[in-house]
This record gives sequence, C-alpha cells and structure tokens, in this order.
Amino acid sequence: MCLIRRREEEIERFKQEPFWEIVAVFDADGEKYKGKLEERFFDKKQAERLLEQMRDKPGVVGKIETKLKKISSPLLHSLSTLQAKMNRMYKLAPSKVLQLVQSLYEKGYVSYPRTDSQHVTAAEAKAFPKILRLLTPHYNIADDLRDVSRNKRVVDPKKVSDHHAIIPTEQVPTLIKLTSDERKIYDELARSLIAVHYPDHEFLQTTVLTMIDKHAFKTVGNKVVKIGWKAVFQHEQEQGDEGNQPLPPLREGQVVKPEVALKEGMTQPPKPYTEGQLITLMKTAGKHIEDEELSSMKGLGLGTEATRSGIIQTLKDRKYIKVQKNVVSTTEKGKALVSAVADTILGKADLTAKWEQYLHAIGRGEKAAAPFIEKSKELAKHLVADAIKRADGWEVAAAIQEKTQTSGRKGSAQETVGSCPLCGQAVVDRKKFYGCQGYQTGCKFTLPKTLLGKKLSSAVVKKLLSGKESGLLKGFVSKKGKRFDARLRLENGSIAFTFPEGAAKREKA
Repeated sequence: MCLIRRREEEIERFKQEPFWEIVAVFDADGEKYKGKLEERFFDKKQAERLLEQMRDKPGVVGKIETKLKKISSPLLHSLSTLQAKMNRMYKLAPSKVLQLVQSLYEKGYVSYPRTDSQHVTAAEAKAFPKILRLLTPHYNIADDLRDVSRNKRVVDPKKVSDHHAIIPTEQVPTLIKLTSDERKIYDELARSLIAVHYPDHEFLQTTVLTMIDKHAFKTVGNKVVKIGWKAVFQHEQEQGDEGNQPLPPLREGQVVKPEVALKEGMTQPPKPYTEGQLITLMKTAGKHIEDEELSSMKGLGLGTEATRSGIIQTLKDRKYIKVQKNVVSTTEKGKALVSAVADTILGKADLTAKWEQYLHAIGRGEKAAAPFIEKSKELAKHLVADAIKRADGWEVAAAIQEKTQTSGRKGSAQETVGSCPLCGQAVVDRKKFYGCQGYQTGCKFTLPKTLLGKKLSSAVVKKLLSGKESGLLKGFVSKKGKRFDARLRLENGSIAFTFPEGAAKREKA
C-alpha cells in the first residue's frame, strides 16, 4: 500500500508543462514520410526562431541504417503474468483470474495454477505434441512447429520451483461449454503454449536521419519479414507495437522537400496503478529494496503467487484501497495508515525481504525456526509500543469523515453534511439534530434541525458549514411570538442572524 501511495504522491507533486516539438513532412519524389527533431523545447519563442531558420530550406537524406530485429515469443504463464495480462486485456481482477483458473484446474483442463514458474521440465515437454494435436480442431496451428524440448526459454528444470508453468492438459474442453471468462483464460493459456512453438517475429527496422541545415530529423520505419509467433495473437491489438510508418525508397544524399511545423504537447505525470500492474509490482517489489545486503533477494517480491491477489482483495475489503475503472487508489483510511507507518520498517520492502530470506533458509535447513519466531514476537511488541507513542500524531479526521460519508450513501441516518467549524471532524445527521463526530473526544458542536419554528434543511446546514451565509429564510418566530425573516451564518460555532435592510435588530439563536 505504501508503494501505491508513493505513486499517488508522485502524481500529486507533478506539474504539467507545455512543450513544443518541430516536426516535418518530407516529400521524396512524390512519396511522403514524417520526421521529428529529437530536441524538445519548453520555450516556445526559441522553437519558433529555429522553425523560421528552417523554412524554405531543402532537406537532405543523411544516414540510413537498417537492422534485422527479432522478438522471441512470450514465456509460458505463471499465475502473476496471467493475472497481469488478463487485467490489461479484459480488466479482470486478479482475484477473479485466480478463481477462474482454479475452476479450470479443478475440471482438469489446465495444470496447477498457483505457480511462480514460467518454465517446464522435460517430462511436461514430452506431452506438448499430443496437447497441440488435441488443440488443433480449435485453433489454426501451423504445420511446421519448432521442437522446444531443448529450448531453455521453455524447458529449464532449474527455473521450475514447486510447480511448473500453467499449461493446458491433455483433457481439452469443449470451449462453448465454458463460461465467457473461463474461455478467455483457457484461450490465453492455449495460445501461450502454441506460440512458444512458433519462430521469432522478425522485422527490418530502418532509421533515417534527414538533415535541414545542421538539424537532424529522425524517422523510424519497420517492415515485417516473418510474422512468426505473432500470428497466434493476431486477435490482440497491443499498443506500442513496432508498426511504425512504412518508408518510401530513400538513398543517402537525396534532396527532399520539407514542410516544417510546431507541435505542442504537455508533459505527462506517472500513471496510477491498475490491479494487474499491482500484481507485477508486488512480484518485483524487491527492486525497491535499499539494503545492499539483500540484493540477492530482489525477485522474491511481496507475497506469493497464491496470496498476492488475496492481499489486494483484503485491502479492498478493509477499505484501504479502492478500484474504479481498473485504477487503484488509496482511500482516506489507507492514507492515514500509510502516514502512520511510512517512516517505520513496516513501510519498506526490506522487512518482507529479510523475512523471506530467513524463511527460505529455514526451508533449506540452513536456519532454525525458533529464533525467527522469537525475533518476530520481539518485533511485534516493539511495533505496538511504538504505535502507542505515535498515535496522538496520526491524522484520522479525513478517514472518519470518508467512512461517515460512505455510510450515508448506503442509507445510514448518519449522513455527512460538512466539517465541524470547531474541530474539523465530520458533522452528521443524527435524525433529531446535526452533531459533530468528535463528541467522543469532547467536541460539543451541534446544530438544530428546527430553529425558532423554522425547519433547517440539510442544504442550508451544508452552506453554513462551508462558511457561507444562507439565503433569506422566511417564517422564524421570536420568543415574543413575532414573525421575521433573516439570513443565517455561523459565528464561533453558533448561529447568528443577518436581517434584511430596514429590519429593526439582530437576533441570536
């Protein structure tokens, strides 16, 4: 949760700035291609001056470099990689993905799901040809598949821990009998296995530098040579693919005609985490470890394949985080907790890494369990004692207000109407009056629901608590039985009247 809040703080601190780039469309004997000056300008006038220097000047094709690029197929899936991809593609929550793949496992269609391995042993690989034959009626599988039995990107016993990668079994389901979400999971696992038997995806990447005076405009174009394993995933439309613009035939020294222009953009803050990214973040949290002695632990991460989605779900259930449109954010309650532990050992990945380190040593028989248990007890006592000392400095008012607002939205009588002008805590509707939530700590602020015979609506009370004066309210009855009209405002926590012009005097509630 501290990692989530850290990202939020980066976003909150980020200040967007406009910038300008100089772009060009080059005409090469009737065929056009685009280029961009790599420098980014934060001073528009500087960019405009340079742009004017380039106008009406020819472009000359400079260096042309073409390289053959190869991309290997993705590895087979562990639970974390499956959860991350299914969340990215279909916005399925990690806990839902675990539930679905567990259901497929229990039906015998896929191997054991709670695994952190993305490889298999030679024994599993022997079954691949038969599994592929059984998948052929459901998938368009090429005839000339690779033999992966000796391919260490697929078969590597050293990288298999307790369980191998998740793969389809020889019991292939009737796909139409699976639920829609089960089909998505099974389809991904099947395609993953098929893809590792395909050759690399190959393309020619050409980089062209087109010169205007001494300024180089860069253009990158790609041409697919062999589609390879990407044929298996053609149904996906992944962003960031290498599908850049096709380039016309060019030669070094060729003169081209440019049209230059300014393009305005804005710097972008870091993006908040999605649930799928949170799974990956937990798996790689060791990268945040600062202790050099723990460098060997980078990769253990937070939690295990079996528990990470459960940890996220627990944080959601306990209202520490919320997920809206697949974006994870901390609640006020979560922020209060992070604030309380941020500068303690509980707020760092190092603690988990040290525990994991010791537990792995226990598992290998290199360390005894008893000292670990005793140290854990001592740490728990220390953390509790430290928390008691620090508790007075914790900011919890916003968390309490958020909880009250949530309760109000669910139909509770205690709907929040504003913040207390005396202590800052939430003021809620208590049916017969409006009262501050801080009464347990001594705050006595209240507002009546009926004042001198006039009912005060929640809209009026909300305006008063926001520091504003109400509109003119009619129908108050004084203690002497006289009717009058007035506006209301708060003065030092009490209601005061403001009379319209020509009225005789002020009244106080």
